[in-house]
Amino acid sequence: MTVKRKALPSKEIKQYDIEDVISRGGKTTYENNLVEKKEFQFKFTMRVPHKLVAAMDVRRKERPGNISRNQWIIEAILDRLEK
Repeated sequence: MTVKRKALPSKEIKQYDIEDVISRGGKTTYENNLVEKKEFQFKFTMRVPHKLVAAMDVRRKERPGNISRNQWIIEAILDRLEK
């Protein structure tokens, strides 16, 4: 079902749009800037030889369930850091 809005004079459009945004709610700028012990994530591109990816996929599929390459790589890094 499509809701049609009544056309408003140009002076009222800005105020109408502002009221519409305000009524939606959401977080304040202050709330958006708060960091509650969140872990920051970094994205980067990594070049991996095809043979290594194939070997990694074999090891991933040996595990029960479906684990992504990303998760497998993170676990491998954590394992290596613990040594």
